[in-house]
Amino acid sequence: MVVAIVAGCNGGSPTTATSSTSVDPLAQKEATLNVESVGDAAGPWPTPVVRIANGWVIPWSDGGAIHARFVGDDGARTDRVVDRGTFVGATATADGYALVVAADGNARVHFVAGDSDDLVTAPLDGKPVLAAASDGARILVASTRGGDIAIEDPRPLDATLLLVGREGARAIDLGRVAAAPSLWGDADGFIVAGTLTLDAGGRIAPAPGRQIRDARLFRAPVPAGTQPTSDRITIDGSRWLEVDGLVGWAARDGSGARLEVVRPEGRDLVEVGEELTPRLTRTLPATTRGDAGQSWVAAADAGRVVWAATRENDPVFAILDALDMHTDSPVIRISQPSSRTIVVSPGASSVLFAWTEGGQNVHFFVLPW
Repeated sequence: MVVAIVAGCNGGSPTTATSSTSVDPLAQKEATLNVESVGDAAGPWPTPVVRIANGWVIPWSDGGAIHARFVGDDGARTDRVVDRGTFVGATATADGYALVVAADGNARVHFVAGDSDDLVTAPLDGKPVLAAASDGARILVASTRGGDIAIEDPRPLDATLLLVGREGARAIDLGRVAAAPSLWGDADGFIVAGTLTLDAGGRIAPAPGRQIRDARLFRAPVPAGTQPTSDRITIDGSRWLEVDGLVGWAARDGSGARLEVVRPEGRDLVEVGEELTPRLTRTLPATTRGDAGQSWVAAADAGRVVWAATRENDPVFAILDALDMHTDSPVIRISQPSSRTIVVSPGASSVLFAWTEGGQNVHFFVLPW
């Protein structure tokens, strides 16, 4: 979901694209958007828009009930009522998606595949953390205890992880924590709080660095009190890549990784292989029409880049051709959203944008690309 890439790497020289990116993407006309809406956001924004095999799932709430809107690649729209309670999170699985609700001291995990909904219930040891992650088969949620603020004798914060599969659930004591842990997962397991890894067997180990955004990539620790101008990144700690710049946005797929590299003179999108072998560097466009001349990568795949900026404080986006970083499509402008964050979720042939208006009401549109 959200809202990719590195340059100047040791151990090999990536090819630098020579195509011009002098055309400001914001020079295009503005698009007319076919905006749709559902109910209120199910929980804190940004909501987890879940990309599945043939579309997206958007959680939303109405009258205390948690719903899920399926937005199909073929234009289909289907709503289903899932449960009642506190929305914890939603995430993709190998055969669909999972949606988690907390109610009566329990985590209620709905494994949804097509028309089926398999419910697994397990006790929560404390207050639920509003997040969920998946490795494709199992769902990871968390709860915390303590952390109360008091002038005298404040209570420390402890956390418990709950690993839930269709066959049942297992609690894992995380112990004392500085803050409620973030949760992230992929087919290789889970990343907890950006600094710990958790495998399918429930074994916890230190990560080789701190996780970079929403990818199984880690950066080496930065000494306290320093202002770094370069990065050192790894997948598993066995091989490191020296980056001449700071990695902002990042993503991985089966062929390697894409990294947005930020330097004082501008931004590049760098492609590296699965073993962090440099492949190609492309200069990202800049803008003189956007606020303060700032722009960044919101999402990318092998063929396209969702480039982002703001204009008069409105979020604006352009779809770039990843080969030459040019755009022929109109500017996507979202006028005066309530949410500061716009969810950008790429699909196979289109991309979904979601935000809130009028407080918590979820709006979205799907744009072919």
